[in-house]
Amino acid sequence: MTTRYEYRTPSTRLWWSNVHEWCDFGYMLNRRRFSRKRNRDLETHAMCMPTEMIYREVDLAAIDLALRFYRHGPISISRPQRGARQSSVHRYLCGADEPACCITSRA
Repeated sequence: MTTRYEYRTPSTRLWWSNVHEWCDFGYMLNRRRFSRKRNRDLETHAMCMPTEMIYREVDLAAIDLALRFYRHGPISISRPQRGARQSSVHRYLCGADEPACCITSRA
């Protein structure tokens, strides 16, 4: 029996359990009408993705989708705020610790 993890984006009613759902909800948030709440929700959504979820993900297409979303998505996701860059998932996916090519080649 496998354990199903569920995560929630704070201040929204979005529940997701894998990387693909996280990306779908990110694109859904990006399609909302321009407002401060939209920008805040996008930024919160980007910061609440746990790194252990990337390790558990078995669908490499979903990881590629997350990489594309982080690199070419909304500006509030593609560039975390100052002070939050060190602990963001963006740094893990796109940068210094373990490059995405290592993640996609591990399976």
